[in-house]
Amino acid sequence: MPSPAHDSDRILATANAAMTDQRLARTTGPSIGGRSRALKRQHLLGRIRRMVLGVIGVIIAAIGLGLAVDGIGFAGLFYTVLAAVLVAALLLRYPRLKVPTRQQLAHGSLKSTVGNTELWLESQRPALPAPAIRLIDQIGVQLDALGLQLDQVDEKQPAAAEIRKLVGEHLPDLVSTYTAIPARLRTEPRAGGTPGEQLIEGLGRISGEVDSVTRQLASGKIDDLAIRTRYLDYKYGAAPVGGEPPA
Repeated sequence: MPSPAHDSDRILATANAAMTDQRLARTTGPSIGGRSRALKRQHLLGRIRRMVLGVIGVIIAAIGLGLAVDGIGFAGLFYTVLAAVLVAALLLRYPRLKVPTRQQLAHGSLKSTVGNTELWLESQRPALPAPAIRLIDQIGVQLDALGLQLDQVDEKQPAAAEIRKLVGEHLPDLVSTYTAIPARLRTEPRAGGTPGEQLIEGLGRISGEVDSVTRQLASGKIDDLAIRTRYLDYKYGAAPVGGEPPA
């Protein structure tokens, strides 16, 4: 049977791993926008609340056991502390924040589409070239600015469908088309440029569209909102999975 000291070392190591995991989440996965940052914060606060409730549950169970058997003694107190540490470590580490799938991005409210798209883009950053990552970071800031204007957009208006298509479909489709191309083919010139260059060009156009939409909403021109996505439809809309963008 493992000794109390061995159990203590094992559980403290688990707790330390949980804290390390939290630090890594903050340093290796920077948020590209305020909305994704808020979703992460909300998820972390939820885990902290569950941790506190779990520790309280352990304490209440120990008190109940002590009343039932007329005290739990030093050993019981020791294992109660170990159980509380273990519960705290596990509930701080799990459940992990679930990144939405590409198919889920265009569903839900416009604001949730913006936040979920930011989270999804963050998960794609490691597979993108450096210039594209800079554009993704720029688009994250622009999506935050767009989010501030969405209160005035009725979900039933045509403008809502245009915004949802741009943010929840065209942007992730463009990135997914690039990441579906085998890494060894991403730098090969074809159709007037490499897939990486085409990705950067497409992200630049989407960045311009997001800025244009934000400005139109800010000026109250909701009825005049028109997103110019014909280029993206033509350039990336028919790209086969695992293949190259059409010429």
